[in-house]
Amino acid sequence: MAECEQAAWAITASGRRYRGAAAINAALATALNLRLPWQIYQLPGVHQLQNWAYAWSARNRYRLPGVTPHCTSHPQDCGQ
Repeated sequence: MAECEQAAWAITASGRRYRGAAAINAALATALNLRLPWQIYQLPGVHQLQNWAYAWSARNRYRLPGVTPHCTSHPQDCGQ
């Protein structure tokens, strides 16, 4: 459970596990039925950059927009 709270996970039918940016790319490739997201992720330097960006966003997720419900942060808009 703790691992799932820290990062996104994708698990293939064969049991292969992907974490973080790799999981996002694997899920996107599967959802779109295209290999392109995974192929781009595999390019030299791209996976390092995506892993860094994913780690940064995961560390700062509670500071990013969309985490606090609108009515909690702007009660005047919701008649509260």
